[in-house]
Amino acid sequence: MRARFVVVIAAGLAATGAATAPPAIAGAEAAASPNPSTTYNDLLGVSAVSGGGAWADGFYKSNTTGAYDTLLLHWNGTAWKKVRSPDPSTIDNGLNGVSAVSGSDAWAAGYNQHQGRDDTLLLHWNGTAWSRVASPSPTASSFLRAVSADSASDAWAVGYDCCSTTGAYDTLILHWNGTAWTQVASPSPSTSYNVLEGVSAVSGSDAWAVGTYRTNDTTGATRTLILHWDGTAWTQVASPSPSTSGNGLNGVSAVSASGAWAAGSYTNNTTGVSDTLLLHWNGTAWKKVASPSPSTSGNELYGVSAVSGSGAWAAGSYTNNTTGVGDTLLLHWNGTAWKKVASPSPGSGNNVLHGVSALSGSDAWAAGYSISKATGDIDTLLLHWNGTAWTRT
Repeated sequence: MRARFVVVIAAGLAATGAATAPPAIAGAEAAASPNPSTTYNDLLGVSAVSGGGAWADGFYKSNTTGAYDTLLLHWNGTAWKKVRSPDPSTIDNGLNGVSAVSGSDAWAAGYNQHQGRDDTLLLHWNGTAWSRVASPSPTASSFLRAVSADSASDAWAVGYDCCSTTGAYDTLILHWNGTAWTQVASPSPSTSYNVLEGVSAVSGSDAWAVGTYRTNDTTGATRTLILHWDGTAWTQVASPSPSTSGNGLNGVSAVSASGAWAAGSYTNNTTGVSDTLLLHWNGTAWKKVASPSPSTSGNELYGVSAVSGSGAWAAGSYTNNTTGVGDTLLLHWNGTAWKKVASPSPGSGNNVLHGVSALSGSDAWAAGYSISKATGDIDTLLLHWNGTAWTRT
């Protein structure tokens, strides 16, 4: 199986943005959401729409073939259920992000492996079934990490491709115009490593993409990468990188032209520990905003979702200082400050949240996985916010 950029919090984790393999042991006790595999199930994204509907996507290991297949779960207002989804490869298929416009219009993005290639994968929901839609794969190693749609005729998918001529990882951005997906030129400031992990579309003339790039000097340091679409072209926008060694962004959420959040982590220059990183766009510049890092060993944010200027959630994981296990991490923005909010960590092994999607102050979802030390299995993890507390569903 190819590296999926699935990252597990561990002591001393540095925010380099580099690929990290899935854990050797994984799973979760008393699973509440569907788990088609007896060994490996993971959710990478979640997207909620009004009217009691939500989608979560990822991948699982088939009990029959041993291949990794796409996983799409749907919330109908009462329960999460697995929905059939295409698996074009007999070896490896995975979804990393999902975006729902309505109950009859949603996109899921990832990749599939076949004949020595890794190609982009885009699936569409029309209200009845998921089907594959043709998408560009500029090189033999083309991956999509996130997708964001703001209408039936405007959607963006981002990721990276590798090794066409220079051997570098370059940013990859695809656009849906209502008829077809096409590649759109995007900046890659590094001569060696440029990766996009998140995207958020506000309108046809306003979208953000975030990730990581490596400096072109001898230090090999990584920096935050933020790109903006103005309706004509993607350009790099200056963004804070508080660490002298490792900085990275994994998710972005924009609610207006003057309000957006980006989430990730950076290596603390004093302690050497990976700390949470939250950046805010105020319409003029991106600035770092203080955020909790509860662990003295490792903290990471993978997703962020803003409802308004005074309401947002960020999701990830941190290494519990007492148990040494990775616990779920949910931070809330109340318009003034980011604060940690209690959240379930059902697995005796690591618990990680990869994505979060908020509809209102009393309705939000977070998705990821949890681990059982006893069985070594990975199970899906879905948490819901009802305005008072996060609970597992």
